[in-house]
Amino acid sequence: MGASDRMFAAQRTAFPDLFVPPWLPPESGERLEHYAERMAATLPPGKDVLLGGQSFGGMVAVEMARATGARDCVLISSVAAPNDLPRRVRGALAIGRRVPFPRFYGWAIRAIAGWGSSPRGIRFHRIHGSLDVVIPPRCSPGAEIVRGGGHFLLPRLHATAVNDFLRRACS
Repeated sequence: MGASDRMFAAQRTAFPDLFVPPWLPPESGERLEHYAERMAATLPPGKDVLLGGQSFGGMVAVEMARATGARDCVLISSVAAPNDLPRRVRGALAIGRRVPFPRFYGWAIRAIAGWGSSPRGIRFHRIHGSLDVVIPPRCSPGAEIVRGGGHFLLPRLHATAVNDFLRRACS
C-alpha cells in the first residue's frame, strides 16, 4: 500500500509516456471512491489513458476508471471488486480498521474495508504472480499468471513479463 513510483522503474523505461501520479494525502474519513476521484484529477489532460495499478493501487485505479468513464483497467496483483478479496483478507481488514497505523496505511485499510460495489462496464486486464499469498491468483479470474511471481515486487522482479503484458493490454 502506497509503494513509491520506483516500483515501476522498468515500466517507465519501456513506456516513456507512463504517468505514475504521486499518492495524495487522504482526507479524514475519505472513502476510496472519493480519493480515486481526486487522483483522477491529477491525470494529464487531453490524453487517452489506460489506467492501472498494483495491489492497493489497482483498487484505486478501478475507482479512477469508474470516475473517468475509462473502459479498460490494468490490475497487477490486485482485484476489481471488494468481494474478490479472499475471506481472510476481508477479516484482517475488519480487524485492521481498529489498529493504529501510520496515517496513510491506516486510512488505506479503512478505505479498502469500506470499498463499495463492483464496477460495471470496465474491461479488466489482469496479471498475477503464481506465488502471491496476499491476493492469490484465484481471486483474479482470467488473469495472466507469471510463474514464480509474488505479490509485492511483480513489476520489478518480473519486468519483462509485466511489460509484455502491458503491451498487449495497450493494443
